[in-house]
Amino acid sequence: MLELNGLCKCFGGKTVADNICLTVGRGKILAVLGRSGCGKSTLLNMIAGIVRPDGGEIRLNGENITCMPPEKRRISLMFQDYALFPHMSALENTAFGLKMQKMPKAEAERLALSALAEVGLENEAHRKPENFPEARSNGWHWRALWLSALPCCCWMNRFPVWTRICATGCAV
Repeated sequence: MLELNGLCKCFGGKTVADNICLTVGRGKILAVLGRSGCGKSTLLNMIAGIVRPDGGEIRLNGENITCMPPEKRRISLMFQDYALFPHMSALENTAFGLKMQKMPKAEAERLALSALAEVGLENEAHRKPENFPEARSNGWHWRALWLSALPCCCWMNRFPVWTRICATGCAV
């Protein structure tokens, strides 16, 4: 569960987040919509720890993570322009976050293979993003990126990302 309590952020005297309070239950999906420049990305960056809020607190599963460094939060961001490691296979990209959380390699790869199978990529596990057939690469990239962001929480920065994932027809 994610809880935001009184989250505030200003840049150069301009308030971009003012007393944001919300709760997102485990397994729930929340869309943050708004015009350009209204603070959507700033909100996601505060949750991920990239931007420090000026006030309020962020709790993940009851733990206050407001001052926790980004690499310790177990939160992934997915941006509109995907970023898979080009030198790593789909399996390696998918298992990367799990390994970073100190999961043993064999277990991380077992879970990654299972996740790849869930979204129809089990036969592509050992392909690298740069070697995937052009005709299917975009959907493949989005599914592989989505899986690589799954170790704990995944926040998508731009609505088209979610629509592209859903358009692949995979179980989300």
